[in-house]
Amino acid sequence: MDLIFSKYDMRNSLLTRADEPVYEISTTRGTPLTMETTVIKKFRKDGEKEHMGLIELCRTEDKCEVWGKNMPPKSDGFFKKYEDVLRQSPGRSFVASDGQKYTWKLASDGNQELCDQSKNIIATSEKAHSGFFSGKPSPARLSIATAGVPMIDDIVTTFMAQMVR
Repeated sequence: MDLIFSKYDMRNSLLTRADEPVYEISTTRGTPLTMETTVIKKFRKDGEKEHMGLIELCRTEDKCEVWGKNMPPKSDGFFKKYEDVLRQSPGRSFVASDGQKYTWKLASDGNQELCDQSKNIIATSEKAHSGFFSGKPSPARLSIATAGVPMIDDIVTTFMAQMVR
């Protein structure tokens, strides 16, 4: 399943699927304590939006909530053994609503990949391209494998937490 960002600024954008809005993402500057707040609303079938996700970047501890459950991605790379770091890029892990641990990692092409504990790719991101060199602009996208569809809200919110960080 591909979700397409409507604007270059993913932090203030719509996420659409087949030209239908699925999520609305809006980010505002905060106070000196809460540096930035991102609110994610999900479109219901009747076209109304409901508050689904909240990301707050704070000076003390960040918040990343999906339907009220806090699941901030935490760094995996800081305390790993040197040889483990060489074998794999460290990432930021979270425990999803299904109780399993998932890790966002930086792929070799500079995009993000979400992997489960068995290293299966659950979701990938693709940055927007202006088309300056190719003549073909393309919007940013988030591609979710079939295995990730049941936890799509978790994926979207933790991906955005990666992007605003």
